[in-house]
Amino acid sequence: MGTVVLMGYSTSGKSTILRDMEKNFGDCLQTIDTDDEVALDFDGHIYNVYLRLTNVGNRQKALDHIKKKEEQLLANLYLTNTPRLMAAGPALPSRTEWNSFVKRVNPICFYLEITAREVYDGLRWRRCRHLELLKIRDDRNFGCWDEGTTTKYKNGRWVVVSEEAIANIEREMEPLVSIYKTYCNDRKFSVCEIRDCKETKEELYRQIKASLGL
Repeated sequence: MGTVVLMGYSTSGKSTILRDMEKNFGDCLQTIDTDDEVALDFDGHIYNVYLRLTNVGNRQKALDHIKKKEEQLLANLYLTNTPRLMAAGPALPSRTEWNSFVKRVNPICFYLEITAREVYDGLRWRRCRHLELLKIRDDRNFGCWDEGTTTKYKNGRWVVVSEEAIANIEREMEPLVSIYKTYCNDRKFSVCEIRDCKETKEELYRQIKASLGL
């Protein structure tokens, strides 16, 4: 059966689409949110990977864990008798095992296109949501997951850097967007249009369902 991969940078809505499809087709659809998979040993929350593995401003151990788990996930995915929908972490298509996965499974990829400004707004909204979680907001590593984009390490904490944030996001997005476009062909949808236009959202879902044979 078909495997569909949703590609896009952070806050592009991949997990939301996955949950929608799971709600409607859960009994006959395998769903994989790769961010959840790499955090299985950390209560299923990727922010816990960063909180627990970051030490004195150094995130490398957390980044290495995420990369290792994503490589392992790709290496262990084969053809399946059940339609499969994946929400791919932003860097998943850049991993070494990605090409082997593509040759083995031949997935159909959809690219959710988002601007740096929209990402910035999404990360700000996500930060506000995280600040409501008492168990993480007072952690000294709070915000480390956005280092290099909207935060930087200063005086033992990750502080917000709003002035250069959009430029940081654009720089980080550029090589990933090139990969997304390579694999998605004409299956590209604007995140803004998905959110604001009912017809665009319905067309995206129609194409995903058709690709999965649902």
